[in-house]
Amino acid sequence: MKVRALIVALGALLATSGCASPGNLVGTAADGTPIYGKSFAPTERDGAVTVNCAVGEDYRLTDCRVISEQPEGKGYAAMALAQVNKPGARLGNAFRPGARVEFTLRIRD
Repeated sequence: MKVRALIVALGALLATSGCASPGNLVGTAADGTPIYGKSFAPTERDGAVTVNCAVGEDYRLTDCRVISEQPEGKGYAAMALAQVNKPGARLGNAFRPGARVEFTLRIRD
């Protein structure tokens, strides 16, 4: 899977879902290290949810499962699933239908 394409697709997904603004978009570099926008500085209250989803025929995310939630019990997993399950959430044609993608959403508290 091409990491850069995933970062771009997820950035577009978050931007259109209303949970990101140009100042705080985050992603993950090819080596797995986090990438933060200029105005985003992580704190100990922030969270991360790793999600695994199938890509549907219409490029929508389907069959999404939470792989991990940090910290546990703050409701970040439910928040992440609500975002990826929005009707307009699509990855675009960078991924083939039927593929599974795994990504981490960083959540600022």
